[in-house]
Amino acid sequence: MVNIIFIFVFFTILLIQCSTSFNPQIHFSINNSRKFVKDITQCPKLKPRQTPPKSVHDLRIDDIKVIMAIGDSITAGFGAKGHHANIPIDIHNLHENRGVSFSIGGDPGAVTIANFIKHYSPELIGSSTGDHLVELCYGLICPPYQYKPKKDRFNAAQSGMMASNLTIELNYLLDQLYKEPMEVVLKSYKYLTFFIGSNDICFRCSNDLPWLTSKQFEDYLKSTLEIIRREIPNTVVNLLGVFNVSQVYNFHKEEYCKGWGLVAEYECSCAFAPGIFGTLNRKKMDETSMEYNKAIRNVVDYYASHKSDSFAVMYQEFDIDLTTFPVEGLSNVDCFHPSTKSHDFITKIFWNNLVLPASKRGGRIEWEDNVGIRCFEENDRINTNIHP
Repeated sequence: MVNIIFIFVFFTILLIQCSTSFNPQIHFSINNSRKFVKDITQCPKLKPRQTPPKSVHDLRIDDIKVIMAIGDSITAGFGAKGHHANIPIDIHNLHENRGVSFSIGGDPGAVTIANFIKHYSPELIGSSTGDHLVELCYGLICPPYQYKPKKDRFNAAQSGMMASNLTIELNYLLDQLYKEPMEVVLKSYKYLTFFIGSNDICFRCSNDLPWLTSKQFEDYLKSTLEIIRREIPNTVVNLLGVFNVSQVYNFHKEEYCKGWGLVAEYECSCAFAPGIFGTLNRKKMDETSMEYNKAIRNVVDYYASHKSDSFAVMYQEFDIDLTTFPVEGLSNVDCFHPSTKSHDFITKIFWNNLVLPASKRGGRIEWEDNVGIRCFEENDRINTNIHP
């Protein structure tokens, strides 16, 4: 009997290996029979559902018809494509490459959450495309009329954005969304990535102002989410944690980053101060990151305890270890913002986590060269349960 079982297992494994050998870009995990690929186009489409979703807690990826984003320069894609000319002044160095933004970029072939969803849900709307001059909102410096709706679509992010200014992004998003048919606004299922806090961290090291405290940060998040809950029904929000921005300091000794230090020092002076003063600043930044992540978790817990059929807030830790990243993971525009290489990597990590329970979405994120892309199955649901 044991021999028969052994033979059966042997030939089963052999069959799996043979069936995947015809395409070396596709592999299966023996542990969970999951299919991972190198290109989302290799994932089979899902058969239409027999019954509609019961709520936002019962969504397959192809149920999503609208994609949105709120955030700062990372979500805006600032400097992601880098620069290609050895000249000190180039207007293209001040571009946001919105079409490759990890969460909502819609350029053809870009490795983004939006494009991955669109593979399963071709009628998806809201993705940002192309490139354009930076849209800046930093503290009191928030000039009006900067948005470019034809390219930005439902990507409301602006470079320099801080939590205290989120109403600017929310007003733009609501204005654009309500230009769509009311059926889209009220009935379509929507997915929104919410990622904010890096600029607050960069500003707080030497400015312990009341509007930068973790309590105030938490209040800004909750008030923004409350408006989304009331005004944009049938929405799943993926609220991202903040990471230790201070880690970028370690890269500025690299040859790749020579010549761009002044740009980064302007963007986040806290991280790049020299000597003991800089060390203390970066320590303060890391402490603020911990406080903000606790505030973010408080907000997520609040919505978990106020469960709704038409609104959910997921939580995705962003405990990224930049020391494991190649220097090319940063934009050569400023050696501060992520390059397309990092946008691609983060896309795959967060995409693969969408259907996982909360207990498996955390942990330190370290660089990997060849992250596979999960193919979703008919029984998979976007996991809105934040508890294990």
